[in-house]
Amino acid sequence: MLRWVRADEKLRSQGLDSRLEKRGLVISLPQAILFPSGEDHVLPAAFPIVSQIADVLNSVPNKVALVGHSDSIPIHNKRFQNNWELSAARSVNLLEVLNSRYGIPNRGSRYRAMARTIPRIPRHRGRAS
Repeated sequence: MLRWVRADEKLRSQGLDSRLEKRGLVISLPQAILFPSGEDHVLPAAFPIVSQIADVLNSVPNKVALVGHSDSIPIHNKRFQNNWELSAARSVNLLEVLNSRYGIPNRGSRYRAMARTIPRIPRHRGRAS
């Protein structure tokens, strides 16, 4: 538990939104930092932030569980039939970046695609937040 407290303190000192919950250390990032709207590729400008998170993840022995959300705007295009597919693709791609660029092991990592079912930022009055 002390490792998680230290990890939380380190992330907060770097200006990242983190909190300790029963499920472990939760790190939240707005999608605009990581992904362009409607896309699943991690923005290169996000790599310094992802690097800070990877440093913390490398310091704790637990597995990584990534929960992907998507835009609050419904999507349907050639790549993604719906927001669920978009949120799953975002999770997979971020896990791949964590593994390939920062050495976070894929073994035991998992992801959940939440799409719009549990929005990180709820919609208000029919407009995207």
